[in-house]
Amino acid sequence: MTENSSSSLWDVGRSQDSFRSQRRASHDAVLIPAAPEHLGHALLVRDLLQAVGEDIPLTLYVAQARRLDDDPHVQQVVVAPSTVRGLVDASAVISRWPHTLARPVLLVVRDAPLPPPPTVVRHTHALAERVEWTLEVPYLPGLRMGL
Repeated sequence: MTENSSSSLWDVGRSQDSFRSQRRASHDAVLIPAAPEHLGHALLVRDLLQAVGEDIPLTLYVAQARRLDDDPHVQQVVVAPSTVRGLVDASAVISRWPHTLARPVLLVVRDAPLPPPPTVVRHTHALAERVEWTLEVPYLPGLRMGL
């Protein structure tokens, strides 16, 4: 599996040791909703990552105003639901991404316990070359009550 391939939240296409050492080197992550209506998905991801706390030594922020940080210690993460609209919104954000910033991570939050529609899969694969890597949060009904 390559760096740009889609994967689950816990299998990011790199060895776990490599990913852990990279996370330790990072200080912050900025979760950027692909559109204002996806803020709930970004908050869900923040809550999920904070719930596993001790393994993730990051300070998490949710950028509501699309603050793009050029600090090399800040990982920009575009968050979108696994819907056609969500991936179109993510594509718009990534298309406008400044070339002076490091490529963002695309984090797709599954919206249903079923596999994503083929159009969503195609959009995700199309974006894979323009992001550092793609991650997928599975559908977790217990965490979705707040959305």
